[in-house]
Amino acid sequence: MLVVLGLSILVLICGEPLIHPEASWGIVSFELVWTLEGLARVMDPWTPAIIARTIEITWLDFVYLVSYGTLLAAAALWVHKTMGRWFAWLAWIAAGCDAFENLAGLRLLYGPPTDPWPFVMSCFATVKFVLLALISPYLLIGGLIWIGQRIKK
Repeated sequence: MLVVLGLSILVLICGEPLIHPEASWGIVSFELVWTLEGLARVMDPWTPAIIARTIEITWLDFVYLVSYGTLLAAAALWVHKTMGRWFAWLAWIAAGCDAFENLAGLRLLYGPPTDPWPFVMSCFATVKFVLLALISPYLLIGGLIWIGQRIKK
């Protein structure tokens, strides 16, 4: 858990220079460009140093996705052994989508940017975010139930 927290903080700090009016969500804005035109809007203000930073963040994300995938899968199984299996699989599928998203992103960052890579990257990013959005309430509710059971004892 500390690894995921540490990596989350590191990604946030390292990703701050990526933010500008056309990329208010930083690396997420990059992940969801969908088109070459969207990519140009996000990347045009970036200096070579910012592009290099984005490449570093993307490589770091390979470690991050294994960490959060493992943590979320373990937490899902901790909440409920049977139903948790489904959510554990969703966590690993989200991490897998993140890996393919990273590969497409690296293809764009190392250039030259061409179709279909912005679309491919954004598709995998969208699936990842949807799966994480499905897992989060399950873990939150499961955690609250666990706390409630402990309070009753």
